Amino acid sequence: MNKIIKVAMIDDNPTVLAVNFAMLKKTNALTPDDQFDAYKNPTDFFAVTKENNVNYYDVIIVDYDLGPDNMKGLEIISGMIKQGFTGKAVLLTGNDSAGLGMKMMMLPNIDYAIKNISTGEKSTIAILAKAIERARF
Repeated sequence: MNKIIKVAMIDDNPTVLAVNFAMLKKTNALTPDDQFDAYKNPTDFFAVTKENNVNYYDVIIVDYDLGPDNMKGLEIISGMIKQGFTGKAVLLTGNDSAGLGMKMMMLPNIDYAIKNISTGEKSTIAILAKAIERARF
C-alpha cells in the first residue's frame, strides 16, 4: 500500500494551480487518496502549517515570484527548512537563472522546475511527479 501524500502548492496564478493539479492527477502522480491543497498566497499556507506543524505537508511546490506583496518562493522554502521542514520542495520559476540555481544548491531537498517546459524529463509535471514519488517511498 502506498503512503498517502499531502501536497501544498503556492502560486498567485489560479490557472497554474488548476493545470498542475489536473496534470498530476492525469499522470497518476497523485492518487485519489492524496491531499492537494492550492494556495494563492503564502499567508494561507503558513496558517495551515502553524496550526498543524512545519511537516504537515510531504511536498511543497512554490512559485518563485508570488507578486510584489508577497515573499519570494525561495524565501518561503528556506524559511520552512530553517523551521525543520524535512519533506520535498520544488520551486517553480519562469526562467532558467544560473544565480537562482546557485542559491538553491545551498538548500537540501529542493528541486526546481521551469514553468514553460512541457515535455521530457525536465518538464514541470515530470519534476513535480518525481518529488511526489520520492516523498511517497
